[in-house]
Parts: sequence; structure tokens; C-alpha cells
Amino acid sequence: MSFGTQVNSGLKCASACSIRAEHSTKDNSCIQTGTKHTSSFEFCENGGKAIAWEATSKRCTPEFFAEHTVTELASWNDYDLEMVGRLTHPMAYDAASDRYLPVEWSAFDMIGRELGALPDPNMAEFYTSGRTSNEAAFLYQLFVREYGTNNFPDCSNMCHEAGQNPGTNSPRMMTSLRNAARRGASIISFNPFRERALERFQAPQSPVEMITLSSTTISSKLAGAYRKAERAILVYGMGITQHWRGANNVQQIANLALLRGNVGREGAGVCPVRGHSNVQGDRTVGITEVPKADLLERLEQRFGFKPPAAPGHNVVTALEAMIRGEVKAFFAMGGNFAAAIPDWQATQAALGKLDLTVHVSTKLNRSHLIHGRAALILPCIGRTEIDIQESGPQSITVEDSMSMVHASGGRNTPASEHLLSEVAIIAGVAKATLGERTVVDWDGFGADYDRIRDAIEAVFPIFQGYNARIRVPGGFHLTSTARERIWATPSGKANFLVFPGCGEDPAQSDDDFLWLTTIRSHDQYNTTLYSMSDRYRGVFGQRDVVFLNEYELKKRGLADGDRVDLVTASTDGAERIARNFRVVVYSFPTGCCAAYYPETNPLVPLYARDPLSFTPSFKGVPIRLVRSAAARE
Repeated sequence: MSFGTQVNSGLKCASACSIRAEHSTKDNSCIQTGTKHTSSFEFCENGGKAIAWEATSKRCTPEFFAEHTVTELASWNDYDLEMVGRLTHPMAYDAASDRYLPVEWSAFDMIGRELGALPDPNMAEFYTSGRTSNEAAFLYQLFVREYGTNNFPDCSNMCHEAGQNPGTNSPRMMTSLRNAARRGASIISFNPFRERALERFQAPQSPVEMITLSSTTISSKLAGAYRKAERAILVYGMGITQHWRGANNVQQIANLALLRGNVGREGAGVCPVRGHSNVQGDRTVGITEVPKADLLERLEQRFGFKPPAAPGHNVVTALEAMIRGEVKAFFAMGGNFAAAIPDWQATQAALGKLDLTVHVSTKLNRSHLIHGRAALILPCIGRTEIDIQESGPQSITVEDSMSMVHASGGRNTPASEHLLSEVAIIAGVAKATLGERTVVDWDGFGADYDRIRDAIEAVFPIFQGYNARIRVPGGFHLTSTARERIWATPSGKANFLVFPGCGEDPAQSDDDFLWLTTIRSHDQYNTTLYSMSDRYRGVFGQRDVVFLNEYELKKRGLADGDRVDLVTASTDGAERIARNFRVVVYSFPTGCCAAYYPETNPLVPLYARDPLSFTPSFKGVPIRLVRSAAARE
């Protein structure tokens, strides 16, 4: 058996969700090959959507931007923005016309001038999304450190340090759970939100279940099953980490695993369920705002420049620095930063006051419309597309949820002849910014990605034999000291961590007060929306909904379908409101409610975060419901 975690309602002492998971490798295309524990072909619904989303025939061209001002596009919803199609040309914002205009790849020179003009490298922030490959992430951190800063706000600051909802958004994982349940494994789930897939799961790979509409019972209950289990895996998601006690929650999960010896034992362990294909890989190859001394020493030995040692910014501290006016430039490798961040009223306003914003992207999104004085959109090839460089077709590598590193190579023709790879874009920006003072052979790295992997191996010993090992089907597993029972403690033994107690709630509660948890729909991947519906929860064609139970509705004199405003119980005097949400009755704990992310991100105060990990408390937002003005009229 094994345990994990999912949506968390933000109750005073956060609950965990435990789930049985089997070892699996997964890549961006959701096709598994060459590993004894997987089928030769396995369909993943959301993975299929991601491939179709990237391989769309729709194009977001200069002609499209000529027809629409940025002000107009800002009024579009996120779904309609991304459905325009693949970006085809590098574009620069023109304030006179309020439009993005094509600039070709002279954009590198513009970035170099803007970054070079900053009096302090720490006035620039360099964001990384989990879609960035190991090779691109390694070059990115190399460039930024040679530039002179450790400002690496990363997507994991907002989520993992987090995870995802495996019942709704990890169907590949659910297939493993189904198979384990059929073998007699106990699967225990803690989730204040009733998720059908974690009660009974219908496997797309099973023709019998699909034809007969039958399913497999997934979850069982509780302490007795864990006590009797010879081996258990404790799996947790964002319900544990996106909370003001997130780090403490994870520590107690580790304590629980240690109590039964479920660390360093085959078929047992602690497993965060990560959403993006390389959210961990970026970290492994150096994307961190608090680099250790040995990493900096190896970078200096390999490349000959002295990297900065001072800690940089994470997402929250970067946003706070922007609000204070201390940051002038923002560069993003993928993602939809402006939509993913909390407290939009303050944070999006701060983004709009920057001197420079740059986004490396495949599609148009909200972040391109929350721009600085100078703004660039740099289109890159996708994972499904062929990447041809001087030495020939290239492959990139990613690290999956189980620390398996494997190669990935695209087969599709790039969406436009004007696209560059992530590696080529980073190399071009680095050369334009650093000029003659650089000591790195950026052209050499861009010509042959094997050279990048050789450099990664030189800096990170766990990648020994990197190029040879990724050519083996299924890739290779990175060393885990916990698996080997190697403990980096003074005693050399694993130590329990004492929970300091829940303490006081981060906001004063009263009889009218609810804890809001932000959630994702079934038809959603991070901030990307594949439709406006959520068939698992019976919501169709809309996302402005709030879920709460019948007791809470009656208590407030509300009925299913009523319209309400969601108002944060702020402690800093700021007004945070999400207006005109439709009430939907759903089985959810008393004292709690739920609504979709990112639409309710404006309700999450920047100050509401875990003090240890700085992860925003997306799963514990204190709010009140007020009938909307339209409903009162």
C-alpha cells in the first residue's frame, strides 16, 4: 500500500491524502516504452490534450497581432487567448500602436542592451517553468550566474514545493493505482473534495471496463491498513504544500513513513506527485535561488568564472521586490507567470511597471499582456517538434516524478521556420548580454546538446555517464540518499522533526468565515485550459463557480445557482474580491469552499504563505461570501 495527498481544504490542521502508487516513467507524450513495468503504449487523456494543444494547426502570426491591440486582447479570457494557436515570430511591444510587432531575432540585442544597462544584476529576475528541459535549464542557470545573480524564481515555488491532484489530473497514475488495487493493494485517500476517480476508476486501457461501464474500486480506509502494510508509499500533492503550514505537513508525512520503516525499503517511500514533466529536473541541474557552496565551486572549476554566492529571490520575494520597485527586468522560460501568481491587484501592477519583460513561449497567454515598458515574446519549438542543430537532430532530457531521467525527441515539423529551440534562445541571449566577457562556449553548446550533458555531468556527479545512459530505453534513475539510507545529519541517522503545533489561524474567523481552496478542473493543465468545462464535477461551459455543501448554503440563505462575490478576510487592509461566482452544491467539508485556479488567485494575499518554503497558501484562503450586486438588484 502507499499514501499521498490531494486537494486540501485549508482546515486548521491540514489533512493528508494517502494513495497507492507504483513506479512509472512518464514523458511529455504519454507514451511509455522500454521499461518492464509499463505497457508498450498507454493512453493518457490529458497527455493527449497536451500533444494536440502543442501540435495544433492554428497559428498566432504577426497578422493576428496587427488586427488586435494588447488592450483588446487583455479583455479576452485565458482559454480564447491560448486557442489562437502557436506563436510563429519573435514579437516586440510597440507602445505607440499598443500592438506587438515582428522583430526577428534582433530581439537578442535588445535584451542584451536592457540587461547590460542595469546597475545591479540583482535588479533582474529569471523565472523557470517546468517545461524547460535539463539542457536548457542548465544553460539558463549558467548564463544567469555568469551575469551575476541567483534570482531564480521557479514554478515549484508556487506548487512543488507542491504537487497535484492525482485523482483528477493524473490518469496515468490512476491506471497504476487500478492495477495495484486489482492485485489486492490497499489504497487510502484523504481528500475533502469527493473525487470519483479515487473512489472508482474506469481505465481507458481496459476494453472490458470501457464497454461494460464497470470500474475498479480504488480507496479503502485507514490506520489499520497502514499498520498492517509491509510496504507503503506516502504520496502527497498540492493540498499538503500550498498551505501556510506546508513544510510542516511534509515533515510529518516523512515522520509517519519513518515510524513504520517505510523509507529506504523497496516498494516504500515518500513521493511528491509533480505536475509538470521537468519541475524537478530544473532544480537538479542548478535552478535554485539558494545555491550550495559545492555547486558554485564546481561551476567555477568547470567554467572559470566565480558565480555569485548571495541568496537570490524565489517567486514571493521576487514579487515583493517588484512591488518595492527594486526589480526592473523579468525573463521567463515558459509558463504563464502573471496568471499563476497570487494577489493580482498588487503583483500584476508591479509587473506592468518593469522596464523589460521577456517570455519564451509556444502560445499566447495572459503574461504577454501584463508587460513592461519594453516587452518581447520569443517563440520556441515544442517538445513534439524536431530540433535540428549544427550536429544534426537533437534530443533533450527531463526528470520525471520518480527521478527517472530519459531522453525526448520530437517528430513533428516546427510550427514555423522562425522558431528557435530553448537552448538556442538562451545561448543567443547570453552572448548578446555578456559579450566579450563571457568564458562559456555558447555556440558549441548550441550546436550539440551532448556537450551540454557532458558539462552537466562534470558539475553534478549524479549524472555520471549521462550521454550513454539516456541512450538506454527508459533512461536511468538518479541516486536517492534516502533510498540508500544515507542521512546527512550529525548522527548519521534519520531524525524525527517535531511539529510546532497549528498555532493561530492566519486570519480571525467568525461564523460567516470559510476556508477557500483553489482547484483545477478536469480539462486543465496548470494554467492551460483545454475547455471551459469540468465533466468530473458536472460543470459545463463556465469556470466562475464556487463549490460548497448544502449546510453552508442553507446557513447563508443561498441556493444552487445563486451568484455571490468572494471576499478575502485580509489582514493588511487591502480589498480582494472575485465577483459574480455561481454557487454549486458539492460534497465538501463544512466551513470550506472551493473555486477554480487561476481565476481566484487575486484572492490569495502575497503575505499568506508558508514561512519555510514561501509557497503561497492557495489551499487555505480565508474568505466570506456576499451576494453579488447583480443578484441583489
